[in-house]
Amino acid sequence: MTLHDSVKNFFLKGRGVALGFPLIFIGAVLFTINKVLGGITVLIGIIFLSLSDYFLENEDDELDDGF
Repeated sequence: MTLHDSVKNFFLKGRGVALGFPLIFIGAVLFTINKVLGGITVLIGIIFLSLSDYFLENEDDELDDGF
């Protein structure tokens, strides 16, 4: 299994969403203590959510192209 397949499977199973939302909430709490650390944590959470949405949308397109 290649790295690309591993990353794709990670996000297709919903783990990106499962990590993204808690990171955003933790980042919001950290933002009150340390703005840089909180901002970075929120940004990582948003990246996880965006990648999950990207891979889910592309998986639907791949299924549609097969028919």
